[in-house]
Amino acid sequence: VEPKPDPNHVPLPEPRTVRLVRRPKPRAPLAKGDEFTICGEDARWRLEPQSSARFSVSFASRTVGRSQRTLSFEVSGVPDQSFALPCVGTCAVPTINDDPRNVFMARVKNRPKTHVLSKRFVTSENAYEF
Repeated sequence: VEPKPDPNHVPLPEPRTVRLVRRPKPRAPLAKGDEFTICGEDARWRLEPQSSARFSVSFASRTVGRSQRTLSFEVSGVPDQSFALPCVGTCAVPTINDDPRNVFMARVKNRPKTHVLSKRFVTSENAYEF
């Protein structure tokens, strides 16, 4: 049988400070989509009051059309405090300009009856004369 320690001779532990933090509320499920990404290695910042952080958002889509997403940023330690950054991106297929005014620099409105044209686009016939 062990003897009980004497309360007058038991050393007290060193004092320490403990911070109690509430468990955060459950988040809503995130929207599915990977078109918008924050560039850089860190997606988490620690900012001092009245300071800012610069970052870039890249857009890459596999489908043609317009995409909209909202990037949300939270402030840790502050309940229900989030900031929304709306992002809009458009993905289009490259097209060739087929306007004769931009494609053919040498143009004439009508074919002259007196001589043969060479290397000219005839606008009235919508044809190129070699």
